[in-house]
Parts: sequence; structure tokens; C-alpha cells
Amino acid sequence: MTRTEFQSFVEQSIREVLELAEKVLQRELTLAPYLRWNYSSELIKENLAEAITARVYIDSEHIYPCVDLGVGEVDYDGRPILYAIISSHAPEPFGKNRDGRPGPFIYILPAK
Repeated sequence: MTRTEFQSFVEQSIREVLELAEKVLQRELTLAPYLRWNYSSELIKENLAEAITARVYIDSEHIYPCVDLGVGEVDYDGRPILYAIISSHAPEPFGKNRDGRPGPFIYILPAK
């Protein structure tokens, strides 16, 4: 998988986790999400798909295979904050994850 293809996959995954969060929270999330890595205090506010790609994709044969991704919180103004947590598994080619879906992302659910 090329880097460009992977970044498109990341964009689709972000859309999917936002849709999942809307179902769980039973509300529409209309503001663009921010991203937080491994529960750090730093928020990434732009180019989230690129930020994720830069950390997860090394090359076509080396992609971190297990990354928790989902809406970890919704801030005071209703903005979803995506959390991304890379496991300690060694990078490998793109494949199915432990949930049986393609790619490295294990979707995490927001707390109601």
C-alpha cells in the first residue's frame, strides 16, 4: 500500500470513528475533530490524517498493525477529540487487524 493510499484509508477511518461516536453519543458532531496521541496534552488541530499517517506508516511493508482510534472526549464546545494509541507491536505489511477489519485501526467507543 502506498503512502497516499494509506492516508486515504486514514481519512476514511476518521470518518467511520466519528460516525460511530455519533451513534453511541446519540448526537451529531458537527465541528472538525482534533487529535491527541497517547493521552498527551498536545492537541493536533489540522491535517489529522497526515499526522496519523506520519506516525503509523513507515513504508509499504512497515505499518504499525494495531492502533486504537476513536473519540476519547468531546470538549466544552462540542468538538470531538480523537485519541490515537499505537501498540507496541512491530510494524508489518498492511493487513487485517485483531477485529478482522482491514488496516491497523481498532475503533474505541466514547463514554456516554
